[in-house]
Amino acid sequence: MKHIILPALLLLAGYSLSAQCVFISEYLEGSGNNKCIEIYNGTAASIDLAAGGYALKIYANGNAAPTATISLSGSVAPGDVFVLCHPGAAPALLAQADQTSGAYSVNGDDAIALVFSGGTLDVLGQPGLDPGTEWTGSGCPQGTADATLVRKPALICPSFDGLATFDPSVEWECYPMDTFSDLGAHFLASCVLYDLSVSAAGCNNGTATALLDFTSYNPGGAAFTLTVSPDPGGLSGSYLYADLPLLLSGFAGNNVTPYSFAIADNTSPGCVSDTVTGVVFDCPVADQLIITQMPPGCAETNQGLTFEVCAVEGSSGKIQPDFGGVITVSADAPAGGTLSGNLSQAAVNGCAVFSLAYNLPETISLTFSNGIFSDVQTSLIPYSVLCPSAVITTAVINPCGNDSQNEYFGMRTGDVPFSVDELVVSSIDPVIGVQPNTNFVWSASGTQDGNNPAESCGAIGLQCNRILDINLPGDSAIIASQVAQLNAQAGCGAPLFVAPAGPNLGNLPAHANVVFFLGAGGNASLPLAPGFDGLGSNIDFSVFCGQGPVYALFGYHKNPTAAFGFFSNTASRTYQLIVAGNITSEITYSDPAGNLEAEIIDSAGVYSEAADCTPLSLFRDQVLALEWLWLDGYSPDGQSVVLNWSVAGWADGKGKFVVERYTDSGFVAAGVVKMSEYSDQPGNYSYTDHFLSGITQAYRIMYVGADGERELSSIVQIPLPKIPKLTLVKVWPNPVKKDVWFNIYNPHESRNVEIHFSGVSGNSIFICRLSLVKGVNTIALDMSDIPGGFCLYRIISRDDVITGRLVIQ
Repeated sequence: MKHIILPALLLLAGYSLSAQCVFISEYLEGSGNNKCIEIYNGTAASIDLAAGGYALKIYANGNAAPTATISLSGSVAPGDVFVLCHPGAAPALLAQADQTSGAYSVNGDDAIALVFSGGTLDVLGQPGLDPGTEWTGSGCPQGTADATLVRKPALICPSFDGLATFDPSVEWECYPMDTFSDLGAHFLASCVLYDLSVSAAGCNNGTATALLDFTSYNPGGAAFTLTVSPDPGGLSGSYLYADLPLLLSGFAGNNVTPYSFAIADNTSPGCVSDTVTGVVFDCPVADQLIITQMPPGCAETNQGLTFEVCAVEGSSGKIQPDFGGVITVSADAPAGGTLSGNLSQAAVNGCAVFSLAYNLPETISLTFSNGIFSDVQTSLIPYSVLCPSAVITTAVINPCGNDSQNEYFGMRTGDVPFSVDELVVSSIDPVIGVQPNTNFVWSASGTQDGNNPAESCGAIGLQCNRILDINLPGDSAIIASQVAQLNAQAGCGAPLFVAPAGPNLGNLPAHANVVFFLGAGGNASLPLAPGFDGLGSNIDFSVFCGQGPVYALFGYHKNPTAAFGFFSNTASRTYQLIVAGNITSEITYSDPAGNLEAEIIDSAGVYSEAADCTPLSLFRDQVLALEWLWLDGYSPDGQSVVLNWSVAGWADGKGKFVVERYTDSGFVAAGVVKMSEYSDQPGNYSYTDHFLSGITQAYRIMYVGADGERELSSIVQIPLPKIPKLTLVKVWPNPVKKDVWFNIYNPHESRNVEIHFSGVSGNSIFICRLSLVKGVNTIALDMSDIPGGFCLYRIISRDDVITGRLVIQ
């Protein structure tokens, strides 16, 4: 517990202590000329209105300057009122009037200010703002037109400046038109218990805990009586104001049983009390587990899938937030593979998040249980590791300095073979609309739109093209001719390039190197005949001799009517692979040189000019097998992520690792770890990232060898724990006469905060700076130098802001 007492510094001027409790206590805007206003003297001395320069200023119809000023005269005793009426008001009103004025002819949209020689004391409405017909509020639907407003008796010394939004329901009690009974006297409650609130604070498998609190104005004693009906077990009785807020337990959480709560001061039977009725609690009884966050249908081997499993009430599907049992996952693995990850986790707020991986290409079933109950829905979840995929390794622009037909990219298939008809290639132009706004697509049918959200094939900006089919005679002849040309230009003793064989445009095996030739480049002489427009005679793949086979795929274009290219010399471009309906790879080049130099973009997003005619890195930037690089991580506190990885087989110790973090723009470098820095523990490395966002962080590691070789690790996703926030437990008393106390719960080890105090118009009063320890901190502030009226506060920490309002007496 931390106890701090700080003096408040008075920064506001223009207030007179003798006049600070003079305010508008009643406003009557009735039928005809039944218009009166009442002013209350809350000071300890009589007021000479004329000598003090007291007046009413009328701001009609939204005017920012007064349209009428009525000087007031006469004397007002302490605790008495002064009434001004229109001379045409009803006799019952004139009998209460101390002064009449024909200038007091107001309507519901006119603001009224009470002023004196020292400045403005109180305002009803907002000068300079025309609300239309009237000002209204949620608790005052009849508003300021054709109504009577009486200042709430709990407000000992109110003051509104007319600058903030005027809501009559905040400070006024609202009555129907021509309600005259309260005119001529103003009642201040000597004891008021105000704004009783009851809310759900906890839920334990069908039994709810409630949080009860209220703002107290001048309580008569140290204790109050609480009456709960129906009482779930000894909750009704006497409680200390100092113990607020109260945590009350034992309520039925069936969302049906209504409860009422009433409070009354123990030593002042006539004290204005408060009651809340019809409170019900929704506290489900967990009886099964369900998966609330389902991953995609499949994943590559050793690549993580994230499941969120929650304890719920089966009939409603509602999560039981206080369930904290341990949830365990197991696998039915026919081939005897290994399920890796944290397989047993304690639920937080009723849920546990699992990030799992499986090491064999097969379909398994997952069972989640907690030793108490399980559910059929979650007992057999198919987790398929048979997903076909492909990764673009390098895209080549203008190879060997030639334009037109030469553009191509290299890719590598994943752990599972697939047929070419499952492949869709999209060219995305990020300049035209939001991605993926594809403008070229290649597919088996020639009618795939590449997930374009706005256009279909044949629309402006979207050309849908075919992939040549080895099983169609015409396509087969083109494929055979192009493969022969590629092999002749490579000059290998054995064929380097082959066409995929089999049905459905042919089959691509697992871990296969593939080159996709786009078909027809741009800027060629028109018209271009439909089909494949040929290869440049200088495309030389001889550096890959002995490393085959390389599978060749060819795009078939549709005879466009304008000169354009699949790779543009001046426009950025993103290429995307879709395999079996899943996007498995993207690669972007954003700044082509705009000339005919050989240019490439590799899978790490690195752009290069003046590259070799056929780049050596065409297939080298590949995802490492797990036996070479193992990557994992965790978040110890929700404010950082610790990554750990190990590497086998690299002994030179001269390379480095680039840690890449996933963002909305893709993977970006987060830090660099040199292998030489870990010479005492070769093969094991670590990095801590403090730049976090969202609820899950994704990372990968790029190895950069001394010779420039680059290798990418698999991607790991790190779920971040939910971190509790700074909480204002209680602020009291309110209104404040001298000291105000704040109870602030800090969930962190330590936290620096600032408490900003300002007037309702936003003018700063003072700022205090504090250092909070972990747990509940009690702060006392001396407010005796602050002028009466409303005071706004903001408690500001690094990641939390808490706001509220005080009434200063």
